Amino acid sequence: MRRIVLSRNLALSVVVMAALCGHGARAQAPVVDPTFAKMSADWRTPFTPHHVVGNVYYVGSSGLAAYLITTPAGHILINSNLESSVPQIQESVEKLGFTFADIKILLISQRISIIARAARRSRN
Repeated sequence: MRRIVLSRNLALSVVVMAALCGHGARAQAPVVDPTFAKMSADWRTPFTPHHVVGNVYYVGSSGLAAYLITTPAGHILINSNLESSVPQIQESVEKLGFTFADIKILLISQRISIIARAARRSRN
């Protein structure tokens, strides 16, 4: 009998907590800053990959920089940008005649969770 009462109390507590959490989530729609919206569109807009200087190449998007440094021992990618940027960066690297799998070092200039996910994806 005691076990049934505890289970009912636990179930009731879960239902109440779910109702309280859900109530605040529906209160209002998120506000999107128009400047951020434009910037994030530029982040996803492809940009022609090109030689910068020496063994340095630009492989980023229109709004997010990513650079490839080539070496005989393996390449270095500076910034993997967004998780959704990885295929675009890979395509840029390959358009320049390099192999994406030859990237041995990844340097990230910012610690943001979406960039960390992109770093993990670029290594897979």
